[in-house]
Amino acid sequence: MNIFLIGLMGAGKSMLAPELAKRLDLLAHDLDSEIADRSGRAVADIIREDGEAAFRELERDVLSHFLEENTGIVACGGGTPCFHDNMAAMRQSGVVVYLEAKPERLAQRIHLQGVDRPLLSGLSGDKLVRAVDKLLDQREAYYRQAHIIWNAATWDVGGLVRQLNAYSK
Repeated sequence: MNIFLIGLMGAGKSMLAPELAKRLDLLAHDLDSEIADRSGRAVADIIREDGEAAFRELERDVLSHFLEENTGIVACGGGTPCFHDNMAAMRQSGVVVYLEAKPERLAQRIHLQGVDRPLLSGLSGDKLVRAVDKLLDQREAYYRQAHIIWNAATWDVGGLVRQLNAYSK
């Protein structure tokens, strides 16, 4: 079974994937890490140097590997479901889980992570919250197509495991 974790950056997809994989006895994968490994460059560098369109093509190519295999848990990039036919393909290949969180919480996590985020470069405080809110507004319609919408603020992994088990029966 494939389980695709989606949501905006900072929702906790990369942190949740290994925990879910352990509890469900599956492998965990991070799509952005896989892209970086295959290309030899960080995602932020690919976007800055080649542009977002080129990155989205590469992302689709790497995602296609996971769509064809029963690979386990896949932590997707925040924009993955919003481009090409990725969301429809993920829904068809497995269970899609949207990690839902409020913009203020996402902005706080993004700030604390200190990771290079090209779409939010140089923003902090209220400007970061507004930019996150705007990005969330643009992507929410895609995210809401998930099979399961999970409140990422609760971090009730056991509850999510129960939902996944019930869904897969």
